[in-house]
Amino acid sequence: MVAKPALDTPITGRLLIAKIFEEARLPQGLLNIVNGPTDQIGDAFTLHPIPKMISFTGSSPVGRRIGSLVMTAPQIKRVALELGGNNPSVVLDDADLDLAVRTNVLGRFLHQGQICMSTNRIIVDAKVYDEFVDHFVEHVKALKYGDPKDRSVTIGPVINEKQLNGHLAHIEGAHAAGAQQLLGGDAEGLVLPPHVFLDVDNSMAIARDELFARFAIIDEMGFIAGVEQREAMLLTSSAACIGIPLFLQAIPCFGCSGM
Repeated sequence: MVAKPALDTPITGRLLIAKIFEEARLPQGLLNIVNGPTDQIGDAFTLHPIPKMISFTGSSPVGRRIGSLVMTAPQIKRVALELGGNNPSVVLDDADLDLAVRTNVLGRFLHQGQICMSTNRIIVDAKVYDEFVDHFVEHVKALKYGDPKDRSVTIGPVINEKQLNGHLAHIEGAHAAGAQQLLGGDAEGLVLPPHVFLDVDNSMAIARDELFARFAIIDEMGFIAGVEQREAMLLTSSAACIGIPLFLQAIPCFGCSGM
């Protein structure tokens, strides 16, 4: 296996794992780490005749490039692509709200939102919307941000300045488009406090893009069973999603055994 970590995370991305395998006495040559700029080594990495399969996790444009290369190269390879998405979470009116709030806070702010499984937007039934928002904001206010060396800190720094500038551009765009900001704050170095937005139209970039940010977007819906036009647009207009958490009351399974 030959692995290439992202430039911003070479240690946790691969080198630390390689060190563990080395200490476990994995035979030399079975795991190889190549670090460097993707635009300089990516194509050669993909087209090299030895690897029979290319697995990539990252953006859709890069994934499209890899797919195109391996399908048109002299040696066609197997490909596994995990690309960008926009994961919603749906809270229905009979959900356990305390569980839904705590789970969505975790789903949005775990690792500062810088993971591909992060919940990008939360869609809440109108009957419980106000109560959910109040409790959610209360929980988020309790999240401490700052230096990650402090064990009580939940929200640490953004990975780099380019990513921070992208977050600030999304905030500015959300304000300009009329989104309501319930919670936020100015960046302190690379540390950006958690933000909560309401009234986010699905045409806004902050609703469409995969953010990798500490932004929570809460949207109110009407009745989802059936599914109404607006809800269908909200759930399906993004390019992809890794998963859709659905919070509702558990339904007893009569006649089921061992449950």
